[in-house]
Amino acid sequence: CKAVDTTAPALTAGEVTRASDTSATVKFTSNEAGTYYYEVVEGGALGPTIDTTGTGTACDTSEQIITLDNLTAGAKDIWIVAKDGVGNVSDPLKIEIPAYVPPSYGLSATPPALDFGTLTEDDTDAPEAQTVTVENTGNQSLTISLPASTSYVIAAGTGFEADGTAKLDVSGAAQFMVQPKTGLAAGDYNETITISGTGATQTSVALSLHVHGVTQVSAK
Repeated sequence: CKAVDTTAPALTAGEVTRASDTSATVKFTSNEAGTYYYEVVEGGALGPTIDTTGTGTACDTSEQIITLDNLTAGAKDIWIVAKDGVGNVSDPLKIEIPAYVPPSYGLSATPPALDFGTLTEDDTDAPEAQTVTVENTGNQSLTISLPASTSYVIAAGTGFEADGTAKLDVSGAAQFMVQPKTGLAAGDYNETITISGTGATQTSVALSLHVHGVTQVSAK
C-alpha cells in the first residue's frame, strides 16, 4: 500500500525590495514544488482567505520572485500559500512590504570651521593638526573623497582607505586631519575645503590662519 502524502509545503520568507510607491519585489522559497498563490493587503490588516482553486503560478524549490507593479502608497503585507502536486496547501506566509522611502543623500562636517590662529613667517613648526568628522546624514550609503587644499595638509584618518576614499553606511562617519603647511609667506590663509560624495552630496569646512611677517630690527 502506497503511503499518502499529507505533508503540506513549508514556505520561508526572503528579501523584500520596495522600489517605488507602486512597485516591489518579494522573494520566498518552498521546500516542495507546486503552485503558489498570493494576495496583497494593507499593512497590519487581517490575513485574507486565499483561493487556491485557480491556476496560480508554478514554483520549484529554488528562490521564487514575485514582482508587484500595481501597489498604492504605504506599507503592505503579502500573504502567500503554496499547494503541492496532490493538493496539500501550506500555512499562509506573511511578508511585510515597507512603505517606499525616496532615497536621500546628505553629509555633515563637524566642526564646520577650523581656526589655526596666528603664526610668524619664520616659524618652522606648524600648528597642531585638527580633526574633522564627516557623517552620512541621508538614508543611502555613500562613498566620499578626501578634500584637496593648497595651503593645508589633509591627512586620512579613521574610516578612510589608502586611496583617499571612505564608504559610509547610513549614519556612518569618517575622520580626516587638517594642518597648515610650513613655510607659508605672510598673509591670511582663509580657505574653504569641500568634501564630495555619491549622489552629488557635498559639505564644506572653512579654514583660517594668519601669518605675520618677520619684523626687521635696524642696526644702530
